[in-house]
Amino acid sequence: MNLKERASIFRILSLVGIGISAMVLSVLLCLIKKLYIDESICIVLFCVFFLAVFILELELQRKRAAIGKNTETSFSKIAIMFAICCLLELLMNWLPEFYKPVMLIALFMYAVSNELIAYTAVTYFISLYALLFSPGTTELIVLFAMSILAIAVGSALTKPSYRFLSGILLFLFNLILPVFASYWTYHKISMIQYVYGAVEGLFTAVVVIWFFLRLKEDTANQITINYIDMIQDTYPLVAEVKAFSEIEYQHARKVSDLCYRAAQKLEYDENLCAAAGFYYRLGRWEGEPYIENGIKQAQKYCFPQKLIRILGEYYGEVRKPSTRESALVHIVDAIVKKIEVLNEDVTLSDWNRDILIYQSLDDFSSSGLYDESGMSINQFLRLREYLVKEALK
Repeated sequence: MNLKERASIFRILSLVGIGISAMVLSVLLCLIKKLYIDESICIVLFCVFFLAVFILELELQRKRAAIGKNTETSFSKIAIMFAICCLLELLMNWLPEFYKPVMLIALFMYAVSNELIAYTAVTYFISLYALLFSPGTTELIVLFAMSILAIAVGSALTKPSYRFLSGILLFLFNLILPVFASYWTYHKISMIQYVYGAVEGLFTAVVVIWFFLRLKEDTANQITINYIDMIQDTYPLVAEVKAFSEIEYQHARKVSDLCYRAAQKLEYDENLCAAAGFYYRLGRWEGEPYIENGIKQAQKYCFPQKLIRILGEYYGEVRKPSTRESALVHIVDAIVKKIEVLNEDVTLSDWNRDILIYQSLDDFSSSGLYDESGMSINQFLRLREYLVKEALK
């Protein structure tokens, strides 16, 4: 089933936030520099041009799953970090010559996105600084060199064996390059420059690396974090389900829990299964057409693509389960529904209940519903036994 992609409200808000941050920065810098109206208009137009390119790049990288390996990212972290980088750009007005925080900007943007987006952002900030403050050629070369080196070192930082060497390099870049630029420009070096470089280098190498690594790890694990967060009671859509129907909420919670435990036993993606189990009936909550409306709602909340795919394979009505996780979620939901109906009959014995469950799952299997899922016969039997003999007693 191919649905036209809908713009996520979260992505739109994030992009608006990026636009506001860039425009506010431009206006403030124009006021600080006391530019004429025509000059200010030129700066704003430059900002608009950058935003068009930057937003286009964000969308292209998102569609390629190049940001956190997720095609449904909301850009929220990028928007927050972009605003922080705008504050760093403001600081450039008061910091000493050659000592501008371009390495911080490059590392921060790279931590929440990827190399290309980081290069695009840091190029904008350096270009804006060049337009407003007219630095010398040497300073511009050094600023661009430091930003490129920072992103290169940032790539190495993701590998534990290179972190110590990367920290040393960041320290040396901050210490040596500004001193070189100063000597090339003025043919003299003062002790205060070494102090500036040492302080900035230590800060970048110790504090920023620690911060960078955590940001990068969060970005790399964004999908897993999303799976966990989106089934918490504090998540807006969970609250909506609970308000809509306590029965549906309890069903979703039970299916989610069983999917998580069953996936652990079969060594599937347990977080994906837990999230898919909770939202498997999302389309039913939205109304007809069930699957289409469920996918639209999932896209609105920036669900990861793997989760959206499982929702689109609801009960094999449009497309058969195409992954092991999708097959597992279908099996668990079907069994839980069967148990909920059977539990209404107080005269039914456990023996009769087990027979009905075995028969239901055998019917699903013999119909070829799971043929494209990659779930083996052995895994199917293990899952069936787990559900009947352990999980649903």
